[in-house]
Amino acid sequence: MRSSFAETIARARQGDADSAEQLLAPHLARLTAFVRLNCGVAIRRRESCSDLVQSICREALESLSDLDSETEDGFRRWLYALALNLIMNKGAFHTRARRDVQRDAMVHSRAVENDDLLRSYADLCTPSHRAMAREDVARIEAAFDRLPSDYRDVLVLRFFADLPHAEIAARMNRSEAATRKLLLRARARLAILFEE
Repeated sequence: MRSSFAETIARARQGDADSAEQLLAPHLARLTAFVRLNCGVAIRRRESCSDLVQSICREALESLSDLDSETEDGFRRWLYALALNLIMNKGAFHTRARRDVQRDAMVHSRAVENDDLLRSYADLCTPSHRAMAREDVARIEAAFDRLPSDYRDVLVLRFFADLPHAEIAARMNRSEAATRKLLLRARARLAILFEE
């Protein structure tokens, strides 16, 4: 028997707007946080994160025929892979064009309210940081940008892509124990940078 999620995918593939919304809506807040953290300060200054998320969602709906999973986990992983691909393409575009992002005005995302971003970011830090104020979105993004890439990767894979530790270990070519320790160090370092 086919799952209700698989049926939702099938209806979305046939162009059903309600099914498409059912697929994407639960992921918007975390996807926005994922995009903001992965695109880095250079792209955030040039591109609206809401536009990037909208592009990812459009690409997802147009490419549903390429999705080879009918599970929520499979869909989420596929969606985040699309997001990373778009971010890498944007980074390459801005690098090729040698644009001076330092002169551009900061573009703010309006796709998701700051409260939704804060809820998505809250998992990265200890519970005491869950009471962050709205202006802390910029602070946590700045702190995240200062982390070493392996710390950023493990945090994103665990808290936004929601991958199990075994899969994170495989993707990072480390043991599961090593990625668990890396995750602890990354969270601690992020908390320190956030407080600076």
